[in-house]
Amino acid sequence: MGALVARNLQVSHSEIGAHLTESTMPVLDPRFIDQIGHAGGMVAAMVDAEINRQAMMIAYIDDFWLMMWSALIAVPVVLLLRPARLSKLTEPEPAPE
Repeated sequence: MGALVARNLQVSHSEIGAHLTESTMPVLDPRFIDQIGHAGGMVAAMVDAEINRQAMMIAYIDDFWLMMWSALIAVPVVLLLRPARLSKLTEPEPAPE
């Protein structure tokens, strides 16, 4: 599941990041970032952190969805199991002296 979370995180991050352009977020315009100096780098880092947060949420939702379907498929299998047979309980034989 960890590998699936990591993969889904990367896929979601690239899909969300593809929608961010200078026209959708003017604050990411390189000219604007250069004008405000060090704060521009902080703005870009904050935007990336938000993308990571949303991508992680999507990845976890997808993984829990997969786990739900796996559990629902496993329930009929549990119902098909037979109960275990109980063997006669015998008292242990005493050890020779």
